[in-house]
Amino acid sequence: MSLAEDQAAILRICFARKPEPADLARLGSAERWQLYRSMVRERLRKLCLSALPRTAKALGEAGFAEAFDAWLADGGPRSRFFWRLPLEFAAHLSASGLSSRPMHRALGIYEAELWRVRHELEKEPPETCPLEFERPIALNPTLRQLRLTHAVLAEPDERGEIPERPTELALFRSLDDLGTRTWTLSPIAAALLERWRSEPTESLTRSVQEVTRARGAAIDAPFLESLGALLAELHQRGLILGSLADRG
Repeated sequence: MSLAEDQAAILRICFARKPEPADLARLGSAERWQLYRSMVRERLRKLCLSALPRTAKALGEAGFAEAFDAWLADGGPRSRFFWRLPLEFAAHLSASGLSSRPMHRALGIYEAELWRVRHELEKEPPETCPLEFERPIALNPTLRQLRLTHAVLAEPDERGEIPERPTELALFRSLDDLGTRTWTLSPIAAALLERWRSEPTESLTRSVQEVTRARGAAIDAPFLESLGALLAELHQRGLILGSLADRG
């Protein structure tokens, strides 16, 4: 017997749909390893439930149990970072077809990304200065944008259904209190944020010009007034931090 073979047997005992008697016999006390299997699986189940509560509720107890067992049986955890395991489960759920309903997939994507924003370490915020139109925008480094098929922030109806409606969201952490935030984006806000993310060195003036050109919109007085209000709200919410300051 080798250490690698013992480790492989332990993984099969913990993650297979049903542990093989030969693996249990190989490692000694079958009763002890069955207990260990139950403890490992329950810890992972609770972690995934805490990360994806609405997805689990929408799937139902049996549906969630089947999806969870399938994930473990297909190899289970890969990351050495414990907090990342719900993301692996959510990705498996989406790819496996067990969440065949679009509503389930939308909820799974939303809750997984919200969990990622809450836990993932990000680079330090950039050096900023007050907002200037000839400088690039300084974005909150925790920002994630999602485009979903369902309005995942809406209250479910009596059947547990949420509206099927194209929805664009910004997910981010507040740099003041580290709380997680979610905001439904208007089409113009979504387009601007996407432009600032894809063209981080472009001036605010140029990015506004490119976005309005792509949307066939005119930069007139009403547009500039609404743009000013939007920029103020983005800054107040912490999605933008100002303009990028010169380095050095």
